[in-house]
Amino acid sequence: MPIMPDGKIVLNCNFRHSTRSWEIELPRGLINAHEEMETAVRRETMEETGMIVDHLSILGEIPPDTGITGTIVPIFMAKVIKKQSAELEESEAIEEILALSLNEIKQAFVKGYYLCNIRGKEKRIPFRDPFLAYAILMYELKEQNQSCIK
Repeated sequence: MPIMPDGKIVLNCNFRHSTRSWEIELPRGLINAHEEMETAVRRETMEETGMIVDHLSILGEIPPDTGITGTIVPIFMAKVIKKQSAELEESEAIEEILALSLNEIKQAFVKGYYLCNIRGKEKRIPFRDPFLAYAILMYELKEQNQSCIK
């Protein structure tokens, strides 16, 4: 979950063949052979969004679907320290990079969509990424816990 200096969260608008639709999601990807997890987080974030991140912290881990796979996915939070051009892989269909506030994200989850410009046309893009929902929940719980400790 890349966070800009102004507190906005960086998201991708991707075309996903599995749902046959555009989806707004956290940037994510695979770990290359012999690659450290934190290195993969930085690389994937830069490739998909152009954001250079630092100060990584783990928000938690989430299973994508316990009925189908035993995979557990770590969810990180990172601070954006610099922006450059994204370096998309040929297989990625990322149309737009968004930076939304927590309030905008919550409103989009409630509505179930976010208006995005896709190839010159404004479209309602489904807003339902479970990784993002989990990241927001854990981020707010950890922030709340920190304020209770102080």
